[in-house]
Amino acid sequence: METEEKTEELLDSKLKEKRSRGKKKNNPPEKRNGRGMTVKKTALIVAAVLLIAGGGYFGWKYYRSSQYQKELDLAVKAMDDGKIEDAILAYDNAIKIDDNRIDAYLGKAAAAVKSGDIDTARSTYDKLVSITGDSKYQRMSESAGMGNTSGNYANAGLAASYGDSVYVANTPRPGCLTKIDGSNEKMIFDLGDDKKIVQNISVDGDYVYFSVWSLNNDIGAESLAKNGIYRVPADGGDAVHLLTPTNDFYYSNMVLWNGQLYLLSYDKGIYKVDTNSGDMSTVFEGMYESLNSDGKYLYSGTDQSIYSIDSQGNQNLVTASRGASLIIAYQDKLYFASSYRSGDGYELNRINKDGSDLERIGQKVYYYTRFNIYDDTIYMARRQSMMSSSDNTVQIETYSLDGQNAGTLASFLPSDLIGSLDNSSIQYVTVNYPCVAGGKLYYRLSTTSILDSGYSNYFGSMDLDGQNNQIISNG
Repeated sequence: METEEKTEELLDSKLKEKRSRGKKKNNPPEKRNGRGMTVKKTALIVAAVLLIAGGGYFGWKYYRSSQYQKELDLAVKAMDDGKIEDAILAYDNAIKIDDNRIDAYLGKAAAAVKSGDIDTARSTYDKLVSITGDSKYQRMSESAGMGNTSGNYANAGLAASYGDSVYVANTPRPGCLTKIDGSNEKMIFDLGDDKKIVQNISVDGDYVYFSVWSLNNDIGAESLAKNGIYRVPADGGDAVHLLTPTNDFYYSNMVLWNGQLYLLSYDKGIYKVDTNSGDMSTVFEGMYESLNSDGKYLYSGTDQSIYSIDSQGNQNLVTASRGASLIIAYQDKLYFASSYRSGDGYELNRINKDGSDLERIGQKVYYYTRFNIYDDTIYMARRQSMMSSSDNTVQIETYSLDGQNAGTLASFLPSDLIGSLDNSSIQYVTVNYPCVAGGKLYYRLSTTSILDSGYSNYFGSMDLDGQNNQIISNG
């Protein structure tokens, strides 16, 4: 009996040993790293570290984003409170937190414009150009401190760009103002009177300012009461009629500068209009032929001289060698058509803004045509034969900034675009006011007929390569 028990114990021991060997065979010893830790444990530690690191990254990202937004909120509040320097400081803090987000740059540039620091505004927009590569910020840099480009101001401001938006006058009909965002078009003002035209557009981001004038002989008291300066929210809304000019007051140029509107009345002088109240005050009395701005200064031209006007209202002589009937500020120079009274016959000239290096660049700029400058190119709108009424061809020419390298952007007869127009009945035609905005050139085409004494206005547009030339409205 005892022997049997011992035998069973021996068998049980052998069986357990066999099972134990089987388990070890199916589950080999865990590998260990150089520090004596198992691979499994190492993997768990790495996973834990990555989890902590990931949580830290996203946590830091959330913290940075919240701090960025906090600085933006402080900047907006400071702007609302009129504390522009504090706003700029907050925008700078936001940029230090994240220098790749554009909204702080845009806010800083807008604040700099309000403070009159145009150089800072332009350098901020230039930074956005380097970050995004988007040319719209270059356009915003060029028009910083203004509501349009200097070139468009010299051409009745029929169109203006602000960011991605383009504002176009008299489309789809006279007396209207339309906002274009890509393929989306929205009419933001409609006077409901096709005997009126909209021009002198300026945009400050919040509002659009513009003028309304009568066409032809629409001079009744009720009609004249609709003329003048209007303000409308940039995305549309209730329009405010800021100023109704009197019968004996007519202004040609209107420029938005340092938050106020400046007007040129040819035989009376230069005036300032408050953008909130519409109150008008005299800046300078006298006969002026032109008015424009580069955002930092106003520039005015008489029949013999050109002046700059600083933000303190001081008028400084640029040159007394030549007067200017039309001025455009572009980069470091003023381009101007010399006054007919100065004996130069509207020759095109340029001069440094400090009054040095005056030179004639030779192209004739007739009183009834205009020129614009955009992207280092001079665009000039004129009749093919200015001294003959036998040829009604009109054309838009291009030149380099030195007046050389002449080219023809477009050449056409009015009847090419207006099917109902009989070219043989046209007595006189002009194409003028070339304005550049949103990659297009806008213009006004005016004709008189041998059948009546009135004239007709048509508004057209084309691509900057001269393609897709079309009439967009007529009045």
